Amino acid sequence: MNKKCLFPLIGLVILSSCGSDKTSSKNNISSSSSINLSSISSNSSSSISSSLLPSPSNKEVMTPSLLLDEQTGVVTWEKDENADYYNYIINDGEVKTTTSNTITLIDQSNISVQAVNDISISEWSSAVTFFDTSDVIVSDKENVNIYFHNTTYTPFTIKIGNIINKPDDPVKANYIFDNWYKDPFYQELFDFSKPIYESTIIYANYTPSDLVDNVYFWIKASPKITSSTLSSESNSGWHFIPLHVNESQTDYKEFKAVVSVSGATSIDPAKFLIMDGFDDNAGRTYWKNNGADFTISSDGTYTIYFSLETQYKVNNNVVHAKYEQVNSRNNLDKEEKTKLQTPFVNVDLDNDIARWDTIENAENYEVIIDNNLPRLISENYISLDNGSHISVRALSNNASSNWSIPKANLNYIVIEESKTHSYVYFLNTNETSIKVENGTYLENNYIPEKEGFTFKGWYLDISLKKMVVFPYLVTENTVLYPKWEFDEKDYQTKYYYKLVDTNNNIISGLTWNLDNYDFYEYNTAKVNLNFGETYYIKTIDDSKTWGPYKVSNSGSYVIYFSEDHIWNINTENASNVYIAEQALKLYFSNANSWSGTIYAYAFEKSTGDYMKAWPGSQMTYVKTNSYGQDIYSIEVDTSKYDYIIFTNGTLQTIDISLSDAYSGMGYYTKSEKDGNNYKVGTYKFE
Repeated sequence: MNKKCLFPLIGLVILSSCGSDKTSSKNNISSSSSINLSSISSNSSSSISSSLLPSPSNKEVMTPSLLLDEQTGVVTWEKDENADYYNYIINDGEVKTTTSNTITLIDQSNISVQAVNDISISEWSSAVTFFDTSDVIVSDKENVNIYFHNTTYTPFTIKIGNIINKPDDPVKANYIFDNWYKDPFYQELFDFSKPIYESTIIYANYTPSDLVDNVYFWIKASPKITSSTLSSESNSGWHFIPLHVNESQTDYKEFKAVVSVSGATSIDPAKFLIMDGFDDNAGRTYWKNNGADFTISSDGTYTIYFSLETQYKVNNNVVHAKYEQVNSRNNLDKEEKTKLQTPFVNVDLDNDIARWDTIENAENYEVIIDNNLPRLISENYISLDNGSHISVRALSNNASSNWSIPKANLNYIVIEESKTHSYVYFLNTNETSIKVENGTYLENNYIPEKEGFTFKGWYLDISLKKMVVFPYLVTENTVLYPKWEFDEKDYQTKYYYKLVDTNNNIISGLTWNLDNYDFYEYNTAKVNLNFGETYYIKTIDDSKTWGPYKVSNSGSYVIYFSEDHIWNINTENASNVYIAEQALKLYFSNANSWSGTIYAYAFEKSTGDYMKAWPGSQMTYVKTNSYGQDIYSIEVDTSKYDYIIFTNGTLQTIDISLSDAYSGMGYYTKSEKDGNNYKVGTYKFE
């Protein structure tokens, strides 16, 4: 996963980009371009403005078909007589325009093109990628290139029409190699018996190893903590230890692991926390000791316990995990007696309601949901989202109860009400869990639906290796995992979700992010969001809505979204949306031939904040144009700065507003002045 960091929000905490390592998909459109509604399904809501639809015309432009010269990197397409110009995207960058039908790519760059006139715009073409192999192959036009995605294997070349031998299985820490595939979503196996006639990417897929298979929670441990089952070290030097169900605990669902601690002292203790994954992906949720890592201060063998459904009291903090030294006394604090009866909470899974009996003499109830701050309510019930857990205590003016045993609305965690019955859960579907008598044979009557996918069957493991054979005998609580096959062939250009404002106006569509193969993720192109405004993510047919979302600064952003995966935001809260702030790349043409170093001085006029003290940041030389003018570039975060000045330290431009700036905008000095400062003109840098 790409590195992501915190960004403050109003009403919600949202992530921003740390650097430019995460960009939009290569077939996305810029925020200033209209959405290609022809790629939105026919059941789209009528709320989509008719002004976005193209008017009928005999000047309709056609989608360009790109031809790549694999030796030179030259991309050409047939000119469209109705096209005024062409939009193109190179390497997931900004949308640019050209009137030519030829562009030369550099090594490992890709391009997609669409035709445009004043009333019509085509779909984006299929992208082509240029790989410069001139340094490893002879100049032979009959050679094609073979690449292995998600591996360390070196690319090589073969003659057109030849076949290749199936390579050895690649190795990936904590995973087992599954197979080789033709597509990045692992739907169609690669056939090594067929001749190859074009440069080809072969995709490696992996499934979790025994370390993580069927394990829901992990200990993230510092190097002083080890276990018999241990992942490789992460980038931070920590590693991951699986937590397994504690079968001896019958009162609630509990997980445990036995670990060894070596080198721990009170000054430099061993540290750990609990996570819902075995790596440092941005989507992980974690549990700590009142906001800090758990610490063990002396060497020995310890058992670490964790539970979502119950909380332990350690040093007067109510937490989700505890540890105790093997064969030693447990030093957990004892609960103090209280005057009010402790609520007993039940969760109605059908209606998503947590409810408890009214406690005598209680004036209010304090609830904690998903490790958030306590909330005070007067009712004896509250809505509980699927996947959330709750703990409740009763309050009066002079007394309080103990916290209740937390109950979770989780589809794989429910206490059996009777030894004669079990629950069956249908993970990641709209199917409701069912309670059946032990010994019941389950028929295959549960066929879930998911837009854009075809259901391919139920499995007993998260790796989708153990297919359920119906009728299936139920003897214990059982989780069934669905397998989905992707339907669409146009996954590179299709819009699956939309970003809208409070009036349901479409700001941008969200396409599948091909750069992320860890989980299903969708993203927009760069869009301009305004401080104080409210935004939502919706399905194309308006059947589901996520939000509201706000940003604390107006600026350019890329919106990342996932329905099945949530990003942790450095608290125990989580979101389906990640909003990455974008810096704009601006250009300056030294039209008046100023001498010396050229600087850009960006600042916020209302607050006086500046990017760097005068004369500002040194700009990067790009090239000299055909008029002999040197052109320079600078990246500016327009969510922080609203004006810019170009200068050589002595001569300078006027204060230039960035309110209408876009990435790729160029400025040049005119001969006219405002006082002693040069006025500027603008252009789109090519």
